[in-house]
Amino acid sequence: MERLHALQAWAARQLGGDSLDIAPASADASFRRYFRVTAKGRDYIVMDAPPAHEDCRPFIAVARLFADAGVHVPQVLAQDLAQGFLLLTDLGSTTYLSALNESTARELYPRLLSKRGVQMGGEFRYLLNDASGKMPALFADALKPLQPGQVAPLLKSSNGFHILRLIDKRGLDVAL
Repeated sequence: MERLHALQAWAARQLGGDSLDIAPASADASFRRYFRVTAKGRDYIVMDAPPAHEDCRPFIAVARLFADAGVHVPQVLAQDLAQGFLLLTDLGSTTYLSALNESTARELYPRLLSKRGVQMGGEFRYLLNDASGKMPALFADALKPLQPGQVAPLLKSSNGFHILRLIDKRGLDVAL
């Protein structure tokens, strides 16, 4: 409880106010804890990473690398490495994956790909699990009518959902 009070006092100093609403935001499989803090009508995330168990510096470095690559990540607004506290921008509680479905894929996925050249996934030859090395018919059928740069409708397979973007046509070798 003492640590939570220290975190609240630190966050209040950083945000310039005594009246903060604070609630658990999420947790991960480490000693880190995340709290959503509301101050002056705006939401923030405060990360509590006890220095005896966690080092915040790798988190800060990775966040900077992702941001430099164009990935939308929380911005580190303030830090106290001695206490293990970080003040972060709040990206909200809706994950990209939970917002992505058949009706939103055409709008959301191109936005993801347009972020300063960030591309997800890889070429099929690196993703296939079968020994044939051929593209499954489900994927080939979805890609055939597309022109380079176009995104296929959201596909569902036994492995989950797939969003395909045709980069180039090099010949489609289909497994039947």
